[in-house]
Amino acid sequence: MPKPKKSMGGTKQPSLNCCCCNPFTCCCGCLLNCICTCICQIILTILIVVGIVAFVLYLVFQPNTVNFHATDASLTEFAIDGNHTLRYDLAVNLTIRNPNRRIGIYYDRIEARAFYQGQKFHSVVLPPFYQGRKSTRNVTAVFKGQQHLLPLGNKEMSKYNRDGEDGAYNIDVKLYLRTRMKFWFVKSSMVKPKINCNLRVPLRSNGTVGLCLLRAIFASSENHTNASSKNHRNAHTQRESKTQGDSEKTIPFRRSNNLTTFANPFQ
Repeated sequence: MPKPKKSMGGTKQPSLNCCCCNPFTCCCGCLLNCICTCICQIILTILIVVGIVAFVLYLVFQPNTVNFHATDASLTEFAIDGNHTLRYDLAVNLTIRNPNRRIGIYYDRIEARAFYQGQKFHSVVLPPFYQGRKSTRNVTAVFKGQQHLLPLGNKEMSKYNRDGEDGAYNIDVKLYLRTRMKFWFVKSSMVKPKINCNLRVPLRSNGTVGLCLLRAIFASSENHTNASSKNHRNAHTQRESKTQGDSEKTIPFRRSNNLTTFANPFQ
């Protein structure tokens, strides 16, 4: 007699999508899914904890702005000969004020570069130092020597001759810093703020600087906050006002009682 055919629906096949906890029968796909889920949860937890800690530190420390003040400059020699060689003797005095009660600052490197009409003629590296809480530090950048410049065009030579007649020269001093902040026993990573000071210095006399623009802040080099200091020389009031007006059209800056200020590193 022929054997009866088995019904196709009579026997149930085990489901292949079942995820069991038996280590001998658990499929590889389920195990990988569990591992990925655990890793994502750990990363998310770490990010949340770090955010909470950063917020608490901000509330505890309440950082204030660091004041960078170019107090005065002395120019005793500044002349270009027929071979386009510049002889110079310039000293710029700077004052750095840290008003924070809980934050110290490490200045690991301070490089000062001097420019005239866009050409660098000298650079000097200042000694590194640590600035404690609520303290003031005075530093001096001295530029002295001679440097062969690229040939100046008629426009540049006219500007040089006009500065000589006025008895004062427009010199740009740029500072390139490498700094770290200290919160109690915790030190931040390295940040590299840059400062651009447009100086108008009278020859063979002392005088305060003119317009100082802050080109970068502690927290990020992508954000730009600028500050200016008042010009105390009445002989060049109109020229400095014009320069300051041109700067206001392109880059907003903050006034702070004749102080060039760093922006808040946590803003």
